[in-house]
Amino acid sequence: MVRVRDVFQIHPEHMREVKSAVLDMRDLGKRMGYPQMRVLTDFIGEYYTLVLESDYPSLNEWEQALTKSFGDKEWQTKYGRIRPMVRGGRREIFQVLE
Repeated sequence: MVRVRDVFQIHPEHMREVKSAVLDMRDLGKRMGYPQMRVLTDFIGEYYTLVLESDYPSLNEWEQALTKSFGDKEWQTKYGRIRPMVRGGRREIFQVLE
């Protein structure tokens, strides 16, 4: 199993708007058959951090989901609304040891 964390630094004036949009994207992900995505925000550390975290059975299944997302017009529209509000970020992919 792999855990994928997309860590975003949000422009401060847009954090509320991004949180709302991300929750909307999470609902779209459910409809597309993706694993439940957790949405996390910072308590301490770098301010205005938003993390999207999901678990996938394998790296290959995550890659397939990513390809499917990028090919979906509704997903592209929703992500396009968020992208200008992001200052930067990174992706972390971990192997889950059970």
